[in-house]
Amino acid sequence: MSEDKKVPAAKAGDSKELLLEAAKRVFAAKGYEGATVKDLADEAGVNVSLVSYHFGGKENLYKSCLEGFGLARVETAKRILKTPNSPEEFKLRLRLFGEDFIEIHRKEPHTCKIVQTAIDMLNAVTMDIFKNVFFNMFATLRDFVKAAQTQGFLKQHLDPEITAAMMFGGLMHILRSQDLAKQLGMKLLADDAHAATVIDHWIEIYTEGIFERTSKEASNV
Repeated sequence: MSEDKKVPAAKAGDSKELLLEAAKRVFAAKGYEGATVKDLADEAGVNVSLVSYHFGGKENLYKSCLEGFGLARVETAKRILKTPNSPEEFKLRLRLFGEDFIEIHRKEPHTCKIVQTAIDMLNAVTMDIFKNVFFNMFATLRDFVKAAQTQGFLKQHLDPEITAAMMFGGLMHILRSQDLAKQLGMKLLADDAHAATVIDHWIEIYTEGIFERTSKEASNV
């Protein structure tokens, strides 16, 4: 049977995209194990056979949700985190990276939740994606830190991998804790002013620390 006969004519041409978008919602809500092929097809409003037709099954559809998102994030990170030529440029590029990190969470909450769940899962289904895709996003941040050290305006003794992991992990923790923050009545990243404050704090803490400098120390900077 042809694909045109399996779905309404209006959906025949974009059934693959419908499935991909529906899968993000279903996997975010039910997880990989909890989601069935029927759940995915029903959410997309297409025939269940199209999951195999377009993606070869549930596993590949799940991977497609992660891979497409991950590759886009890596590309953005590489575009933003180019070698900085000054401390000011380092902060600016770090700010752009952090702002994009939060903005994509606000625009694609379902995919971000899938990523967060996949990190906890880390089985054979997800490990290759994290090694070959998402790790490159972290590696780009690590290399950005290395480049700044080479330029001479970051402390040389700091391990760039540890430094990048702490920067990356700080943002990830804030994003992962949004559901809890909502339950506790705390400020959320959905608020523009709070999101801007989070980025300000993230940059200041990782570039200047949290201690107040004395007037003598400030004059020596």
